[in-house]
Amino acid sequence: MKEYPALQKPVGYNLLIDDFNFIHPDKINSLYETFPLYKTKILELAKTASLKLRDNTIKGILIEHLDLALASEEAAVIATFSILPFLFSPASTKRKKGKNSSWKPSKIEMKDGFITHLKSYNELLETVTRRKNKYAQLGCTLQPFIIIVGPSINEIVHFYVYVDNTYYVLKSIVEAIDCCSKLFMR
Repeated sequence: MKEYPALQKPVGYNLLIDDFNFIHPDKINSLYETFPLYKTKILELAKTASLKLRDNTIKGILIEHLDLALASEEAAVIATFSILPFLFSPASTKRKKGKNSSWKPSKIEMKDGFITHLKSYNELLETVTRRKNKYAQLGCTLQPFIIIVGPSINEIVHFYVYVDNTYYVLKSIVEAIDCCSKLFMR
């Protein structure tokens, strides 16, 4: 990001996407082609998982997202991606400093590390600053993540990918997921 200042522009992600597409021409539209095939299966798996959960907080989040998935296609897509972290077990991460050299995030921390939902734009800077400080204290680096802004997942008005003090503005959750995943795969 420092070597190529154009990447720090809100549309700088286009350069990263073009770079990814050049390196991996066979994967240009992978997400757009495969996600519709798996969306229903993920939602069904989440229904089954929610019935088995003992943690009422996580169970409530899953049920809320499953209910919201019925509202619209975009809400269904957001709900499906938001549910994914709850279907996996957290993995410990290596830390650079401290006596305890690993940290295991909660499922909610996993979800927020992937997609953070803010009710209003006013929460944006505070949320990112708090997360950067938390990760610095843990000796971890803040990885690119998605921020969606709107009163509920039925009413999202902004989609961002945050990477290295830059907010990339995108048009949909699928475009944000595609961008974020290509940042990791480069």
